[in-house]
Amino acid sequence: MAPVSSSSGNMRNSRQSSFGLNKFSSSTVPSSVPTRDPRPLRDKQYQAMISQEIHEYLAANKFEIEMKQPLTPKTLKTPTQKEFVLMFQWLYKRLDPGYRFTKSIEHEVYFLLKTIKYPYLESINKSQISAVGGQNWPVFMGMLYWLVQLNQTLEIHENKQYEGVEETEDMVLDQIFTRYVCKSYGAFLANEDDYSEYKAEMQHEFEQHTASVYNEIQSLEEDNEHHRKQLQELSKDADHLTSLQKKGEALESDLVKFKAYIDSMEQRKVKWTSVLEKITDELAASEKELSALEQEKQSLQSQISSQGMTPADIDKMNSEREKLGKALESIASRLDEVSSTENDKELTAQKALESLEQHLQQYSSSLYRIGISSTASAQDFEINLDNPLSDANLGKRPDALLNGKDLKHTIRPALQNHRQEISMRVHKAQDEAIRLQELLDRLSETISEKKDQVETLEAKLNTDKITYDELYETMNSDASASNAEIERLERELHSMKVTSQQGLLQLNQRSQSVAIEHDQLEHSIQSSLDRLNADVEKTISTIINFKLHIQSTLENYENFILDECEREDKQLNDDLTI
Repeated sequence: MAPVSSSSGNMRNSRQSSFGLNKFSSSTVPSSVPTRDPRPLRDKQYQAMISQEIHEYLAANKFEIEMKQPLTPKTLKTPTQKEFVLMFQWLYKRLDPGYRFTKSIEHEVYFLLKTIKYPYLESINKSQISAVGGQNWPVFMGMLYWLVQLNQTLEIHENKQYEGVEETEDMVLDQIFTRYVCKSYGAFLANEDDYSEYKAEMQHEFEQHTASVYNEIQSLEEDNEHHRKQLQELSKDADHLTSLQKKGEALESDLVKFKAYIDSMEQRKVKWTSVLEKITDELAASEKELSALEQEKQSLQSQISSQGMTPADIDKMNSEREKLGKALESIASRLDEVSSTENDKELTAQKALESLEQHLQQYSSSLYRIGISSTASAQDFEINLDNPLSDANLGKRPDALLNGKDLKHTIRPALQNHRQEISMRVHKAQDEAIRLQELLDRLSETISEKKDQVETLEAKLNTDKITYDELYETMNSDASASNAEIERLERELHSMKVTSQQGLLQLNQRSQSVAIEHDQLEHSIQSSLDRLNADVEKTISTIINFKLHIQSTLENYENFILDECEREDKQLNDDLTI
């Protein structure tokens, strides 16, 4: 029984140790090994600095209590071989708690440093490890400082104290599941079969994370609602601002028109000023003409008097003159009416021009909104109107005012053709939307099928787990049967030894008479013992090999299940990505 239990204990310890070593050698330490240590280990200030950090780390993590060894600053200046060994063992066991030191210290230290890929291993040889004091101590203190930094880095990793790294949803879920797997695997290495505590802890962490995610979603929904209300208020303000901008544009347009009207009035003022000057000149000329006429009248009266004309003739002439004056007044009044009518027509034409300009502005903005103004054929739709009320444009045809463009027979058909093109594009866009909706429906159906496949794989995984549990129970029962068989063989061996001893006593009593028979029996007993010992050793070896085979088979099967799960997850993610 002793050899078997020792072998199984060593095998279990080696499994725990290899777990720890693989964790650090494959992922934490770089594979390249520099030939020279670049650290200034011979510098006194650097030695004091790393000595202080090592002392603080050991004191903060209860080195004295766990190793039952006093720790002082002098310990790291001139340590004894025992103190170095205890510090190294304590620091390494924090990396690999399942490891047991069984060999000589120079072999253990060199092997473990090589295993965890200490980058400056070439500066240490095995002969120096047996005597670390004196001139060799800075090299070994640098090695202890590297172990302290490695432990601190792993503690930061395990406690998730990352700087500048934002955890994603997948990282949090992976960490929860990884903690459950690590704790369960540690319990498995400690020969514990009950993982319900770790599973319940994992479920509790998942529930807490789900609750935090739900609270975060509620908070985001509240923020979204608040932002939506702000957006509505801003939209209202934007509508009001748009209306104000339109009013401002209209006022600016009115201002431009008023300025144009004022300019036209100024031009008219200048024109009427010249007219008034002409009238004044004409009035002066008329006054001169009137004085000349008065003089002529006096001369005529004198001539009439001399000619002997009667007053009746003069009255007749005056009545004709009055008729002519009335006719002149009627002509003047009619001239005023024509001038008034002309002014009304001019105001009506100005209003019509303003209305026409507004319609042209709306037409231009409509062209810009529908995108015609940015096309190559934009000139075919543009309408330019250049001061149609000017003297140069009076009396021209509409097509002459529009640069030869016909609104009814040219621009309107072109607009109708463009409208048909827009309608065709709208129909094409609707057909494309229908096609995309059908594609979305097909993708939804594909996702549903993939979900069904995931559920099938989960059911298959549960079945494989049940099979694994059954195989594990079968292995335990086989091991128990093997132990019972070994005990039975040992009892038989013991009984055979007792029987041989009794036979030996009987043969001693009869040795003088049956010496030849005694030799034959002793040879027969010895050969039987050798054969039985060989059978026992063979049986033990077979049982150990069988146990190792079952154990390796279970580990391979577990790795195969994990690889299959990862492959299926990767394939599922690829399908979902597609």
